[in-house]
Order: sequence, then structure tokens, then C-alpha cells
Amino acid sequence: MKITPHLVIGYHGCTRDVAEKIFSGEDEHLSPSANDYDWLGHGIYFWENDYQRAFEWAELSIRRNKSKHAKPAVVGAVILPNHCLDLIQQEHIEIVRSRYKLYKEELLAVGMQEDDMPKNCEAYKGDKDLMLRYLDCQVINYVHNNMEKLKGIPFDSVRAPFLEGKAIFKGSMLMEKTHIQLAIRSPKKCILGYFRPFKDLA
Repeated sequence: MKITPHLVIGYHGCTRDVAEKIFSGEDEHLSPSANDYDWLGHGIYFWENDYQRAFEWAELSIRRNKSKHAKPAVVGAVILPNHCLDLIQQEHIEIVRSRYKLYKEELLAVGMQEDDMPKNCEAYKGDKDLMLRYLDCQVINYVHNNMEKLKGIPFDSVRAPFLEGKAIFKGSMLMEKTHIQLAIRSPKKCILGYFRPFKDLA
């Protein structure tokens, strides 16, 4: 088992009510996301070293949910990724690639047509980033389930970079919303503590 030894600072965008329950100790951990379109499968999501993106996400979520009285907030966390499926490492990219092949074979074996398999989709018209990652979510979750079936060591977290948004200047492949995200599957193993960012006190 490979352990990711370095500590990471993560930021989670949420509402003020959710944040205060963490800061006060009323809730031990943030709730994991279990949407069928989550980019990195199910888990507690953090923006790595990026408070601003977490805050922007909190604002966007409140607007989408039309929560008139909710206020955006950010929860900081000190994270040890531990046994991490790190999709910056070629070895781990190959794990996902190989599990996708098994996943596809299993679906076809039970009669599903290839056109009916989950696909990454637009969240809105013109969404070039295909933010509804139904296929990616299913495959990442399959990786975890497959590890358990094979009696392998489950991954505690997933980490990946995302090129997102528009080019920062004409002809560039550097995107304005590029970021690294972490999905924490085993919070008791990975999250060493939460903190209130100074910026949230402003």
C-alpha cells in the first residue's frame, strides 16, 4: 500500500449553518457527497489549497438551490490523503483505465447496450467541461467496489486535477478555473482537523 505522506490544506464550500456545526463540534465531520455525477465518485469534497474556489462554489450552490437566507462559508481542513487514488500518478491512472474496461464488460454481459451506458453530460447549454460526470463517477465508484471484491486495500481518498473554464488568454491551454480536488472517503483516517479560515472572519 502506498501512503501519501504529505499534509494537504483543503477547503470545502458550504453554507454558514453547516460550517458552524463543524467549528462548534456539533458535527464531527462534513457530510459526504453521493450524487451520481460527482467528478471523483462519492466522498467529502475539498479544493486543494484554494479558498477562493471553495467560496465561489458555496455562493453558486446557494444560488442554484435558491436558498434566500443561506450565507456562503468555507471550512478548512488539514488532510493526510493516506492511501490515495492519485490521478496525477500514471500507476493510478492505469488502475482506473483497467477498471473501466471491466466495468464496461460487466454491463455489456448483462445485456446493456453501449449507447445506454452512463455518459458525462452538459450541466447547461454550452458546457464544454461536461460538469455532470455520470460516467466518471460510476467508474471511480467501481474502482472502490472492485478493490473490496478483490479483497484489496480500499482507497481512503481520491485526488485529481481538472482543467476547467475558459483559456486565460487567446491560444492558451491554461484554463481560468483549473484546480485540484480531493474526495475524502475515509474522514477518520484522512482529516486531522478542521479550522475556520481567517478570510471567513472578514
